[in-house]
Amino acid sequence: MARLIHQWSHLPEELLSIITKLAGNREEDTLRIRSVCSSWRSFIAPPPMCKKLLFPLMLPLLNPRHAPDVYGYLKLTSMTIYRLDLPSCKESQHRRNWCLIRLQQTDSGNFQVFNPFGGRVELSPSFPQLNSNVINSLAFYKSQITNSYHLSMERGPLGNAILDSADNNAYKFIKVIVSSKPVTFAGQDYLVIALTSKGVLYHMKLGDDRWSTLDHYYELLNFVACDILEYNGHFFLACKERITVIMNYSLQVLQVIPFLNRGHGESSCYLNLVESKGALFLVQKHWYKYMETIDKSLEIEVYIFMHGLNEWKASKHLGDNVLFLCHDCCFSISAEDFPALKGNCVYFMHDSSWEFANDAICKGLKDFTIYVYDLEDGSIGPLLSHPGNSSILWSIPSSDAN
Repeated sequence: MARLIHQWSHLPEELLSIITKLAGNREEDTLRIRSVCSSWRSFIAPPPMCKKLLFPLMLPLLNPRHAPDVYGYLKLTSMTIYRLDLPSCKESQHRRNWCLIRLQQTDSGNFQVFNPFGGRVELSPSFPQLNSNVINSLAFYKSQITNSYHLSMERGPLGNAILDSADNNAYKFIKVIVSSKPVTFAGQDYLVIALTSKGVLYHMKLGDDRWSTLDHYYELLNFVACDILEYNGHFFLACKERITVIMNYSLQVLQVIPFLNRGHGESSCYLNLVESKGALFLVQKHWYKYMETIDKSLEIEVYIFMHGLNEWKASKHLGDNVLFLCHDCCFSISAEDFPALKGNCVYFMHDSSWEFANDAICKGLKDFTIYVYDLEDGSIGPLLSHPGNSSILWSIPSSDAN
């Protein structure tokens, strides 16, 4: 009996619609699906075309009096967090076929490989060489998780004079974001927002010759920013004053929403915003001084943003989602897609190590303490103490492993 062969071009439109939804907004997956055949290409719309940003980008210094040819400039670079899969390696109880990595392109065009928190990973002998902007697609399937951005100072002849002065603190950036789309009708101007360790926001449109601040809002609201995130067409700003500021693409304040602060005593409060499957979460961490153990020195609260009510509500349920609070970006993944991880958990670093972690990305250090907060039972402990999780951030699976 002859074998019946079905052609992809004959697939019902109902199934094509399902495939399109699974691809989501990922440009790479959309292009792959459209390349299957002409009927698929005509059915599935191409990804939106925006001006492609080529990194690194050279931006002016914060102080307009610091001429670039004398003092230097700020270099804007991009890092990407990927999931890499080994197609030929089957997932089992004792073996992973996936890993999470952060790739940073060097000035020479090669790549440096880190885990999502910025520490070095151990490359197996079978890991393909990363250079020339290429990941060996025959050895790995690559899917993008998120991007992070960094501003570093490239010094001119008098650049050290800035770092030796009070301006030094102004150039310690804890968060940099680039708008997901151009913010002008011309479709060319992306917005860059930089948050310093002092809680001051600087912003500029690419192509401008100087940075601006939100001085009038600081005077009005008197807030110190801790984190910023682009979400649902707006910018959300989490502040130490127990408020969330919502701004549009013109950086006009639309709303100020308070949230609970359960901290007490002598503690340091840190805030992180993270999007998870369309929902917005706020993670509030209180570090208490002079405590000997992690479970006594840290208190964590998770809140979910209620759109209809425009308020924050305490939450103990993330479903199977896992939140990663990295030093420069936050993201969410599903434990169903990453079997070695446990859902309803938050992975994070000690906040006092964040400034150190920025240096570690450049120096390749790996000695960070990463903690896991389990919302189900409220427990907090180091990643290394979780069975089956000790190596997920420090090693990449080998295709020739037994």
